[in-house]
Amino acid sequence: LFGAADDYVFYGMGESASKTDCFYRVDLNAGTQQVMVDDDSVQDFIIYDDYIYYTDYTKLVKMDFDGNRETIWDYSTICFEIADDIVYVFDGNAWYAISAIDGEEYDCFSDNCHGEYEADVVQYWHDHVFFVAYIYDTEEIALFSQGIQDGKRTQIGERGLTGDNYDTYNVLYYNNYVYYTVQGGEEIVRVDITDGSTDKRYVSDYPNMYYLVELFTIKGNPAAYVIDNSGYGHFMYVNNDLSLTLIEDMEVTY
Repeated sequence: LFGAADDYVFYGMGESASKTDCFYRVDLNAGTQQVMVDDDSVQDFIIYDDYIYYTDYTKLVKMDFDGNRETIWDYSTICFEIADDIVYVFDGNAWYAISAIDGEEYDCFSDNCHGEYEADVVQYWHDHVFFVAYIYDTEEIALFSQGIQDGKRTQIGERGLTGDNYDTYNVLYYNNYVYYTVQGGEEIVRVDITDGSTDKRYVSDYPNMYYLVELFTIKGNPAAYVIDNSGYGHFMYVNNDLSLTLIEDMEVTY
């Protein structure tokens, strides 16, 4: 977990990705580090309007940069997004819109309140939230848009792609595209959310590479952290044709 705002860097550390024991603030001007949270396992956070919003999956907390906290949503928060002072929350069963100011609940805008899927990374765009879901019954990995005004959920892109629930973490929203993985990170998928066109490519098309574990941007370009056949990790650019290019100046000698 890592983020920055103004003269501060915020990050979480723990013994594993699912157990973040401490959440820190680093003051870049003073060169000091402060523990901000040590009694919650921070799983995800968003910096918005000079506040940090974080979840430990059981609630949503609003915290200022000095560490003062209040719980604004005392229910399960699996993933969330913030736009225009509204927090869009997925509790594992349904989608809700709540106030980013005080947590007042505005609406449940899901058209299906049965938790038949897992979602972990969400993006707001044009009155919709977009998310990649793992559907439990079919093991399908699918991109959906969830309408906020009409409550309708629509699948976008190619259907029938399968994987496991970890694929729902490997998601990058970049311009009009959504990048994600299927087959447990072994295949990269890119969907144009304006028309649903889908491109795919196997990570193994690059010699000696096995699977992808994270998607992000580096210098404004789509990139990934990729594991090779020997178990070592590499930072790589994801090109327009979904091929991979090694980022030489980020290579580590093992």
